[in-house]
Amino acid sequence: MGDNVTETADIAPETIADLRKAFASQRKEEIQKGTYDEQDIARLKEDANYAAFFLKAQRNNIQAAVKNVHESLSWRKQFGIRDIVEEDHSQQDHESGVMYFHGRDKAGRSILWIIGILYKKNPAKFDKLKRFLAWHFEKHCREYPTEQLVVIMDMAGTGLSNLDMEFVSFMVRCFEVYFPNMLACLLVYELPWILQAAWRIIRSWLDPEAAEVVKLIGRKAIKDFLDLENCPVRMGGLDTFHYVYRCPEDRKKVTFADTLDDENNMATIEPVNFENLASPVKATAARSSADSSTREPYKEKSFAGPLVTIQPGVELYFTPSAEHETIEKVTITNTTATELVAFKVKTTSPQKYRVRPSSGKLQPGRSIEVSICLQPGRSHIMRDKFLLMSMKVDPAVQSQEELMEAWKSADASHIMEHRYIIAIFLQGLGVSIKGLMLKNYHSFS
Repeated sequence: MGDNVTETADIAPETIADLRKAFASQRKEEIQKGTYDEQDIARLKEDANYAAFFLKAQRNNIQAAVKNVHESLSWRKQFGIRDIVEEDHSQQDHESGVMYFHGRDKAGRSILWIIGILYKKNPAKFDKLKRFLAWHFEKHCREYPTEQLVVIMDMAGTGLSNLDMEFVSFMVRCFEVYFPNMLACLLVYELPWILQAAWRIIRSWLDPEAAEVVKLIGRKAIKDFLDLENCPVRMGGLDTFHYVYRCPEDRKKVTFADTLDDENNMATIEPVNFENLASPVKATAARSSADSSTREPYKEKSFAGPLVTIQPGVELYFTPSAEHETIEKVTITNTTATELVAFKVKTTSPQKYRVRPSSGKLQPGRSIEVSICLQPGRSHIMRDKFLLMSMKVDPAVQSQEELMEAWKSADASHIMEHRYIIAIFLQGLGVSIKGLMLKNYHSFS
């Protein structure tokens, strides 16, 4: 527990091979009897990252990892975790808001929120709740198989009726055995004093290393884990998100999320003489991106809107790599004579990219270069989409908080939007594969 991403580079290939060999030998009878789901066995054989999770959880101890694989895979078959789908849970369960995914922590890890005050202990519904929780964990592991998960239990305002020791015991079992090395940290927010004795018992169930990732935190400490924009207003942050369940049919509509910015969250470019402004600087491909000489001609074309010129204006090129980032650069130029312009970059897949800077302000005539970094090991990007937004902003807007508020209160008709096509450049072959062809459009009045 505790690392952000599990990669095979962390575990020697020989160690992974030893685990597979030891499991096949020591658990031959169970394999033949059908104790495990064949899909899980195939994944263990073919997916090095999956095998690495067990080894990392057991600190490279082969025998302990074999036992862990047996316990996890036999539970998965018995529990039927692969067969649980979203529609198995009632509309009431989904709409209750007792648990849901939302946002990311400072390290870019997905967050599962569990709202304690909405949970009422009910033995009759315990099995259903276990399946609901396990489904969330399985959903995370399928969508982000190499990433760890942050779980935040919001216990503000809870009492004895909201604490179910059996439920917490099952959750701990998931962290330690059923989904090994999945948990990055468990943050327990504002635990009332009346429940603290119970939590001391819960901590005693954990091995020492697992106990280290369980943090009891309050309103001040939450800022160590969440940026203001990802921290709920009720915890002193700026995130006004309110959970509303949307069924699969409703979610077919494309939605964009704010990009992750691991350096400067907001950039401000000072003014220059507009009359002396040179042509916008061409975007250059960084490490692992396609060289400009190999790109198709319209790759270098810019997009000119009423507020900004964006270059490149059609495609973003990436060469996915298992070892390092692929960086594509976009130049944004404020082409107005007198207006202060704000910009923001959003994407449908914020977990895959880092953007530096992801938002900021541009004085008249100034340009800024935005770096969009595809993270290592991300190859399925053809359906990813980027949205670059710009709008006029009052010069009185200075701080990050003020800029965020300006975006929230802006009239949609005053925001220019520009969408990009994603292209994968196949290094050495000199060819590219296009993503979904999206029309460039803007709305402005």
